[in-house]
Amino acid sequence: IDVADGYEGIGEWAARRIGTTQTGVNTLAIGDVYADPCQWEGSLLDRSAISTTDEVVVALASQKGLRVSTPTDVTVDGFAGTYMERRVPVRTDLSECDGGQFRVYLEPGGGDRYLVRGLLQRLWILDIEGVPLVIEAGNDPGTSALVRAELIQMAESIRIDPR
Repeated sequence: IDVADGYEGIGEWAARRIGTTQTGVNTLAIGDVYADPCQWEGSLLDRSAISTTDEVVVALASQKGLRVSTPTDVTVDGFAGTYMERRVPVRTDLSECDGGQFRVYLEPGGGDRYLVRGLLQRLWILDIEGVPLVIEAGNDPGTSALVRAELIQMAESIRIDPR
């Protein structure tokens, strides 16, 4: 990843904007997907429903409570995939969600990925030799156009090795 100035690697983030909470780029494998990110308790999809890249795309595009763009074809570092944007509406009342969190998916190790109100999440869901890989670029509400462009540029600069 070609990291822009003003970013650092923190935790699972490949690059997170210094001084922000959820503005950055990361890569991950999807372990489980919640059908309903707000009422997530008991809403995990059956793993057999998310075993292929196309199934992961369908699951993430149809989660409840998100505004989702039309998924489009994309290529990153020669790998085919799907791109979509998702946003948690600003008026979402997180206090009405299980545990006060809007959980979208789990990583294979069990780490939860949750979103905040107004967050814009860009997803490149790639097929890496039959295994879904997600590149995520998210930004906090009110992020400048410059920072949004940096996020896209960093996500699209990712090189996947070895082939």
